[in-house]
Amino acid sequence: MLISHKKKFPITYLLAFLFFLIGCQEKANTNSSTPKTNSKKTYEVRVTTVMPMTWKVVVNVYGRVESGGNLQIINDVLGKVKKNHFDVGEKVKKDQILITFDNSDRKIFFEQARSKAKASQASLEAAKSNFDRTQNLHIKGHVPRSQLDTAKEAVEVASSNYKNALSSMRLASKDLKETSLRSPVTGVVEKRLVEPGEQAMAGKLLAVIQILDTLKIATYVTEREVNYIKVGDLASVKSPGVRNKVYTAKVESIGISSHPDTGNFPVILRLKNEDNLLRPGMATTVELGGAEVAETIAIPYSALVDRDLRKVVYIEKDGKAFEIKPVLGVSQQDVFQGDMVIVLEGLKEGDHLIVKGANTLMNGTEVIVKEGSAQ
Repeated sequence: MLISHKKKFPITYLLAFLFFLIGCQEKANTNSSTPKTNSKKTYEVRVTTVMPMTWKVVVNVYGRVESGGNLQIINDVLGKVKKNHFDVGEKVKKDQILITFDNSDRKIFFEQARSKAKASQASLEAAKSNFDRTQNLHIKGHVPRSQLDTAKEAVEVASSNYKNALSSMRLASKDLKETSLRSPVTGVVEKRLVEPGEQAMAGKLLAVIQILDTLKIATYVTEREVNYIKVGDLASVKSPGVRNKVYTAKVESIGISSHPDTGNFPVILRLKNEDNLLRPGMATTVELGGAEVAETIAIPYSALVDRDLRKVVYIEKDGKAFEIKPVLGVSQQDVFQGDMVIVLEGLKEGDHLIVKGANTLMNGTEVIVKEGSAQ
């Protein structure tokens, strides 16, 4: 009888074999994920060489049109108001007649002044004649020196009275011809303080006019800009309310203290509104042309990169990018002009400033300067 024997394979050998296979697989995976070489990425950039320049500071700000002020119309002669040609709220033009005066009283004043001038002239002639006669008598020894001095004083008094009388007559003649009062400015009437039939004394306030032919522009500048402008500087002013028109304004005042809430300094400009198209309350854009600053380092605003909530730039040196945190001054980066900013500290003449490709860089990144860069 044939007897068959089956050899048993221990379970421990089987488990050891499985662990061996798993270990080999993990090693194979580890080896396959490790690169054979460890190369760094190099970035291509454009650079420009930093050079000092003469910088003309141009400050662009927003402003608002304000009234040019109020003008008080004061009567300079005595006269009775015959008719008013204006009312409160009405717009008046320069040289427009505001008031017509009744000149009947002025005729009386003129006749009185003329009569007084004639009388003063006669008195002067009589005093001169008396002086001549007294002088002849004094030469002959018939009258004392004191009498001659008295005659001389009488001539001087009469001469002064005659001059005053002539001045009064000329003024009365002028008043007689000027039977109307005209507006010296273009504006809007705020107050009318005289009515027909009223006797307007000299010095009386007749009306108040809000000036419109010259206006003010109110704006603000920052603490970095305020020392670049001065009183008397010219500025260009535009308003969306008056298309295709550029006004020339002049800086009238610059605040010595900043606004407590914003820290900005108030600036007032004045301009001529000859076409009367600008109105108080209109918005404006103002371009202030300030002083020229020599030996200034200015860079393109686009060269600045945001890093950790501040602006930085990168310079290229020996094939690497180095991060610089500059101290910035006045910029012209706005919707109106330019794309430049002053660098007060951080860059120097001869630095190779990276102007293109800086957004992807970090401190120490290897770079290649692209051909065509200005060095």
